[in-house]
Amino acid sequence: MITRSRFYFGLERWTVRVLVGVSQGEREWLLPEGIADILNSRVRKDSLGQLAGIVPSNAPKEIKAQAGLEFLTALRQLVDQWLATSREYGREGDDPWERSVWLATVNHPTPIADALQEFFRRNPPVPTISDDSRIEKVFEPLSRLSVLDRARDRATYLFIELLNSPARARLSCCDGCSKYFASDRLPKRATPIQHGRFCANCKNTGGARRVEDRRSQRTAEMVGWAADARLRWESAARQGSVEKWMVEQVNIQIRRRRGNHIAKNWVTKHRGEIEAEVERRKGNA
Repeated sequence: MITRSRFYFGLERWTVRVLVGVSQGEREWLLPEGIADILNSRVRKDSLGQLAGIVPSNAPKEIKAQAGLEFLTALRQLVDQWLATSREYGREGDDPWERSVWLATVNHPTPIADALQEFFRRNPPVPTISDDSRIEKVFEPLSRLSVLDRARDRATYLFIELLNSPARARLSCCDGCSKYFASDRLPKRATPIQHGRFCANCKNTGGARRVEDRRSQRTAEMVGWAADARLRWESAARQGSVEKWMVEQVNIQIRRRRGNHIAKNWVTKHRGEIEAEVERRKGNA
């Protein structure tokens, strides 16, 4: 199966012709679903070996296995680093459209762009004439490399095709089960995904986490109101119960937002958090 696409890198526009070598039913490996299947090891060993550059069907099983593992490891490293960039550099949540090969991450201090530059140096483009008479620059991983080097280059090669795909933002890794998956539709631009990304099997987990995150955020907000009330009670040298004062002041804020009011036992339950917030604010004063 031969596909063509364009990949912009540096100041040049490369035309990439990719020979991926295998297909599974009607599935194309270049779709996010196909990439997810590869990353999740849901492909036959023979197919994985062919993707890694071991084409002869009679090649030794050991060579196929080594090349397949090297290919899979290299592809996962590239995809994992690329996925992590939007989480570490996103302003809020995870925005798949903000993923970038130019950014380093905590676990990957070298940007992917450096690896891509090295790949292009090892695999220089060769001019060719396209079907519609245009002059194109075509490159493919060179066969003169060792088996494992070629497997890594073919992983880089497939990753480039993922970057070329207009559907690339559909690929993600589940925060619940750590499996790779492709969402049914492209995420909206400039709309970061909050509370994690989850595959179809873990959506219930994702829903529970979203509920818990909202509750935690709400509690933190109320603790802040209580701490503010405690500080105002001290500064005004008020008499009476500080707990009752805090309950009254927090409920004033809650009523403004049409929420459920609290009682004294809420203050007792969150006393440690309130005191810690009071001390933090006094330290910043």
